[in-house]
Amino acid sequence: MKKLTLLFLSAFLFSCSDDPLVDTPTGDYRQNWVGSYYGTRRDVQTQQGQSPQVTFDGLTTFTVTLVSDSFISINGGTAFPIGTNGTYAQTSGGGGYYEARFYASDSLSTTNNSGGLAGGTTSNFRGKKVS
Repeated sequence: MKKLTLLFLSAFLFSCSDDPLVDTPTGDYRQNWVGSYYGTRRDVQTQQGQSPQVTFDGLTTFTVTLVSDSFISINGGTAFPIGTNGTYAQTSGGGGYYEARFYASDSLSTTNNSGGLAGGTTSNFRGKKVS
């Protein structure tokens, strides 16, 4: 009986794999979005009782940088957290709204609304990654 137990024990011990665990780095998901995006930006200013005024309409570059854990900055502005899905949106009191969205692995879209009932400014950017 001892020989049979010893046989099963040694078969069990030698059948166990001795492969080391592989440490797979997960990386920083934000790294995919870091870089420069070239595209169109349009800024429109509105005031109560007046026609909207386009204050900028043309081509420009936006630059995305990493700031800290889960935060990025666009054009050196205030850092904000970006989700793993590549989106950020925040509404502030008084009608302000900011949204940043990365999509198709090489595109950036931003919308920034500020102001209130009597007027404000809206800025939109749509661009493709160039570096």
